[in-house]
Amino acid sequence: MAITQVAPSLLLMQRQRSLPWALELASAGIGVSVFNIVSKIFNIPLLSIATSFVAEDISKNAGKHSSSGKLELSSVSSALILAAGIGTIEALALFLGSGLFLKLMGVSPASPMHKPAQLFLSLRALGAPANVIMLAVQGIFRGFKDTKTPVFYIGLGNLSAVVLLPLLICVFGLGITGAAISTVASQYIITILLLQSLSKRAVLLPPRLDQLEFSGYLKSGGMLLGRTLSILLTMTIGTSMAARQGPTAMAAHQICLQVWLAVSLLADALAVSAQILIMSLKLRSLVEDGAAIKED
Repeated sequence: MAITQVAPSLLLMQRQRSLPWALELASAGIGVSVFNIVSKIFNIPLLSIATSFVAEDISKNAGKHSSSGKLELSSVSSALILAAGIGTIEALALFLGSGLFLKLMGVSPASPMHKPAQLFLSLRALGAPANVIMLAVQGIFRGFKDTKTPVFYIGLGNLSAVVLLPLLICVFGLGITGAAISTVASQYIITILLLQSLSKRAVLLPPRLDQLEFSGYLKSGGMLLGRTLSILLTMTIGTSMAARQGPTAMAAHQICLQVWLAVSLLADALAVSAQILIMSLKLRSLVEDGAAIKED
């Protein structure tokens, strides 16, 4: 999220470029909105479910280690493979259907925002697999009750974006293209670092495919998917109405939306902590009940 907030700020500095700053900011804003809408439909449920399933899996298989000493958790492997598949589908949908998505958002081919927004969205689509896997790994680390490791590596990735964004946008004059490239590059950096760290704790891929458990993710994701769709529908309507008012209104809407998203992350942090604590207490209660039954 921090990456997408830096890019619009730098685009505001590009008033001397061939494209007006408001047009570039509005084009990036509509591209970011489409990307977030498509990606969050499945990403948010996957992130939340992975946290609960991994925490439960750890409690059940705490003593189950591979020959290398790493935990063998089907929930971890299932989440990673599911994330890779969802990310690939999202990338293809965004890249091939960028024009259609923009049209649905109220940006017609005749609009001055259409061409730069389509370019930005097509480039951002390349980072969809990394984005989904990154969120899934964050959920897995939360299941391990480890929130420090993701914050550290995400901070490094955002730092790389802070370096790349002004370099590509201001120095090389790539504008909206530089913003997209910087964001995609930082997402892959974060994903690689997180996977490398996770591989030291758990086996990423199981020795046999029949050990994977996708059914639990698919069943539990139904209610979360409905909640996510209702939120995204509201955001989509607001973005679409702003896009129909022109580049200036869309640029203003993008700035306000980023501020709102930044504030909403504070509530998300509390929700994650509560989720982990409730799951831990529930599992501890089940273990104590099981021990009491055995004693009887």
